[in-house]
Amino acid sequence: MEIIHLRQTLPQVFADRDAITSDVWHQDLVLRKGERYLIEAASGTGKSSLCSYIYGYRRDYQGIISFDERNIRSLSIHEWVELRKHSLSML
Repeated sequence: MEIIHLRQTLPQVFADRDAITSDVWHQDLVLRKGERYLIEAASGTGKSSLCSYIYGYRRDYQGIISFDERNIRSLSIHEWVELRKHSLSML
């Protein structure tokens, strides 16, 4: 996997809020392999949710998250297992 692409992604819990100011949520964001990113924000703004979405633990979001332009909602359990063995990790 070379690219993680978030397109207008937003946690479902934030969907009813009028104003979302974020560099991640409701944006077109590309994370590239080999680059380093710092996600820093106040408590309760979705940092852990973002990790859970990317790792496939949760699906309660709007928008699209893609790995190499493939929507992660279409991944099988076997594909998630392989991704976690070879391409993703989380502490």
